[in-house]
Amino acid sequence: MVLTKPAHRHTRICFLGHVGPPSRGRPAVRYVQYLALGRLSALILAGDIGPLANYERFCDFLRSVYQKIARVYLVLGNHKFYGISRQEGLGLADKLQQEPGLRGRLVVMSQKRVDLVGDTLLGCTLHSHIPPEAEDIVRSKANDFRRIAEWTVADHTAEHA
Repeated sequence: MVLTKPAHRHTRICFLGHVGPPSRGRPAVRYVQYLALGRLSALILAGDIGPLANYERFCDFLRSVYQKIARVYLVLGNHKFYGISRQEGLGLADKLQQEPGLRGRLVVMSQKRVDLVGDTLLGCTLHSHIPPEAEDIVRSKANDFRRIAEWTVADHTAEHA
């Protein structure tokens, strides 16, 4: 999904989400290259853009974005944590913000608010409510509980609250 919104007379923000991670050969890089990023003030990357477990490849992808745009807001989706624990993922996300070429230009939106001219961005990983009577079926069917290390329904429920 791609939405472009003129947030203010001098601010152009593009939202890019769920285009598939570059680590699986999906076209995320091509989507970014396709956009007229030179005219954008900011890009919001949200959802299935790439897993943090494939750190170097994801970092290279972000560097390619920064050749065209100065500021990126990264909203961590649940798939960002596949192959690692949530704590490891949050640590890698913090590390990304300190990488050469990304420092000061990448903002990880993990329970964070950013005020722009005329707009406010709120960012967090969304966790749906799992009622106690549905815990067993959700645990058995949802990939998150198999693919995110040490992630439990109780953790998920705590994040939802």
